[in-house]
Amino acid sequence: MVYLRFVNPRFDENAFKVFKGQLENYVVKRSEDLNSKMQDSLIVTLYGENNPKKRLINTSFVEDLNFEEIKNIYLERYNNAGDFEFFVVGDISKEALKPLLVQYIASIPTSGVQEKWIDNSVEWTSNSIKQDVLLKMEDPKSSVKIAYKNDFKHSLKNELLAKTLVGILNLRYNATLRETEGGTYGVNLYANVSKRPNEEILIAVQFDCNPDKVDTLVAIVHEELNKIANGDISQSDLDKTVTNYLKEKKQEESYNSYDMRLLLNYFREGYNMDNQKNFEDIAKKITVKDVKKFTKKALKNAKSYEIIFSPEN
Repeated sequence: MVYLRFVNPRFDENAFKVFKGQLENYVVKRSEDLNSKMQDSLIVTLYGENNPKKRLINTSFVEDLNFEEIKNIYLERYNNAGDFEFFVVGDISKEALKPLLVQYIASIPTSGVQEKWIDNSVEWTSNSIKQDVLLKMEDPKSSVKIAYKNDFKHSLKNELLAKTLVGILNLRYNATLRETEGGTYGVNLYANVSKRPNEEILIAVQFDCNPDKVDTLVAIVHEELNKIANGDISQSDLDKTVTNYLKEKKQEESYNSYDMRLLLNYFREGYNMDNQKNFEDIAKKITVKDVKKFTKKALKNAKSYEIIFSPEN
């Protein structure tokens, strides 16, 4: 199948028409779905209306789908296997795999062209966005979406510090937002230091709650982050967090998905995940001071948004 996708792809216009019809039906259903309305409103708030790189899945989007254009894009992207990387993970011996690679991968036509990526990312419409969005709801609730974004040096230690921050915040928000305030069933947290297309950090917090509790809970979200940035961090919270993700890594090592990440990081990023100096040794040396410094730097002059979806009434 890999070989055929390069040398003899099948383009079925009838199948495309069927798919386009299914997409039209999906758009109709989507227009009545609350979560889809929130997602569309979020995109428009962050990137503006009709941004060509952040299009909404609506009738206009479906109408613009063109069979010949899609076909030409495919043929252009798959015209040179020499610019592809192939990673194979699974329960198979090298002896059994090699002749298959020779027959079906090495035989794909190539050229000497090597492409370089360019930055096609889109900036937010403003460095500081605060927006209340009112929507019709059968079951009234408020959905809060908060994020911080900042330039940030990428490193393995900073990746783990982002993971540590998420773990500590999880413990803090469970104690304050859920247990003390009884305001939400749970909080979705994300923090990552990316390497491409830009070295930057993104911290995101999302949760649903009673509309009457919004102001109180949002204040707590920012307060807890600022507390950590000022060094108000429990050593026991730090120990629990590090112990937890060390345990998770050990459990993940038995899955093919871990081996795939291992290969990708080794050949693309130049380090071995299985070498304890690249994970365990770093994690075990993380201190309260490290987390404080990391969080303070992440929040300082950061771009941010606070978007709250609430019922119209």
